[in-house]
Amino acid sequence: MTEPFGKALKALREQAGINLYQMHKRTGLARSYLYVLEAGEVSAPTEETLNTIARVLDIDPEELYELAWKTAGTGPGLPPLPTYFRAKYQLDDEQIAAVERTIRRVTAKQPGTEPTTAISSPTRQRLAQERTASAKKRQPSKASATPKPATRINQHPVKGGQP
Repeated sequence: MTEPFGKALKALREQAGINLYQMHKRTGLARSYLYVLEAGEVSAPTEETLNTIARVLDIDPEELYELAWKTAGTGPGLPPLPTYFRAKYQLDDEQIAAVERTIRRVTAKQPGTEPTTAISSPTRQRLAQERTASAKKRQPSKASATPKPATRINQHPVKGGQP
């Protein structure tokens, strides 16, 4: 069986040379909470807590997510993709939306596969605006759709157009 999350967290903290008091000061989390977290008494640390601890321990947040996920009943499981990309790669909303579009495009090619991303309302609104703007650019304008009158190639500019 996988090592419990609390034990693994304590080992990572000690490996980093940080005592519980220093961890408390650096994370802003209560010492009592850190203690019960390491003791395995907290069933589901939040994503924010995992990200904060990962920053202080100077490890990838995915390591803590994986530990929490593998430890039966003690973690939130895998985080939503936007949360993961913000924590792991420090992506902003626009970059995350681009990644999600790519995932949708790739998974659309696989029958029966639905992407499991959760898009926030502001991101959803921005994507809708981008689609509308893109569609407007593709539509021909009325001015360009009107044919131009034919002109004679051999018109002379000085003589009023007579050859």
